[in-house]
Amino acid sequence: MFHLNKWLSQAQLDAALPLPPQLPSNLVEHIYYSDLRYVHDGDSIRLQGGDQVRMRYINSLELARYSYPAQPLAQAARDYVMSHLNELRVYLQFGLQQQDHYGRLLARVYNAYGHWVAPALVSQGLAYVVSIPPAIAPACLWQLERDAKAASTGLWGSSRSYSSSGAEYRTFCYWLYTRARQGG
Repeated sequence: MFHLNKWLSQAQLDAALPLPPQLPSNLVEHIYYSDLRYVHDGDSIRLQGGDQVRMRYINSLELARYSYPAQPLAQAARDYVMSHLNELRVYLQFGLQQQDHYGRLLARVYNAYGHWVAPALVSQGLAYVVSIPPAIAPACLWQLERDAKAASTGLWGSSRSYSSSGAEYRTFCYWLYTRARQGG
């Protein structure tokens, strides 16, 4: 199973110090907590127990890996996540699908103050929304993405050369996919 500290009940959350004030009350019974070890990039983190967590509903641009250069704003997305998770305690809310095809946990990630990290990344144009059934992204994220596009924020800026359909990006994604399937 996962190396998360514990399942938090409403009573445990009420007794916790500090109580995350922004966590939606309808999600409280499904929240786990853990301590952060490392921010891998703009959409994934590693917990103290070793588990890697992929943030649900978003994708950020890729940092440099092997012979592929970093995509525009990839470091900015990682820095943004690092600055918002600087208290080291993270709260995780899982959906129906708890792992992706790489074995990473899939969760909404909240910081120590209860702020959901994904909407901030999307509104800054540092990530874009991804819906992969059964995990359908909530309407609020789609609206934040539309607003970021309209404002030419981050990766939606007119001076950015990023294109999710670019040949280099597709080649890189295919390479990662085949490597993962081979167990590498």
